[in-house]
Amino acid sequence: MKELKKFFEKLWDGVFPGSICFNCGEELIDKNLSLCEECKKKFVFTNKICNKCGSPIENDTVCSICKHKSRFFEVARAPLVYEGEVKDIIWKFKYKNRTDLARYLAKFLELEFLKNIELFGKVDVIVPVPLHKNKLALRGYNQSMLLAKELSNLVHVDLDKESLVRVKNTETQTYLDFQQRQENMKDAFALTTGNLKGKNVLLVDDVFTTGATVDSSAKTLIDGGAKSVLILTVATTNAEK
Repeated sequence: MKELKKFFEKLWDGVFPGSICFNCGEELIDKNLSLCEECKKKFVFTNKICNKCGSPIENDTVCSICKHKSRFFEVARAPLVYEGEVKDIIWKFKYKNRTDLARYLAKFLELEFLKNIELFGKVDVIVPVPLHKNKLALRGYNQSMLLAKELSNLVHVDLDKESLVRVKNTETQTYLDFQQRQENMKDAFALTTGNLKGKNVLLVDDVFTTGATVDSSAKTLIDGGAKSVLILTVATTNAEK
């Protein structure tokens, strides 16, 4: 009987999205984020962060990386810390064809966007971090584009998914250190149009780790005439660990 109840709950959620927890299927406690009470407890939200890159820090107002490295982006923010349950969900979204998770994860982006409206209110256009065509062919979708599209609909800001492209098929960054990541992302992106000149661009990605990917993207945008580049990701790591 319990399994039958679960089946109808999932069926109901397919017709009326947001009626049950997107993570476990239980009754909702937070209807805005589609999370039940137990799952929400497992999600670590960002609190004390670096004023520049948005990474969690314990002391000071700027992390050790941003103190010693100039960034091409103006500011970066993320609602969640990339650990535990959040890490598992993003992994499923990114590598296990769980494209259905985009609409739920985008709600976290919307929450952070509105929380920081004094920063993001000037944004003219939303741009996803692109995948190289070879990687896109293998995966079948760009998770950042799915997030950007959902966010665009939620906050009513135009989406540009054509102008920024990845021209360098970079190796995976998982096992690279900070310096190697910077080198790996050098000259990885290019612009195909002049549509972003003079625009305040919001660059959307799934995770902010060291910032090498988004900073390389931001450099390309700024060099191409963008007025400013701001970053919004679903989750961020602790840059100082």
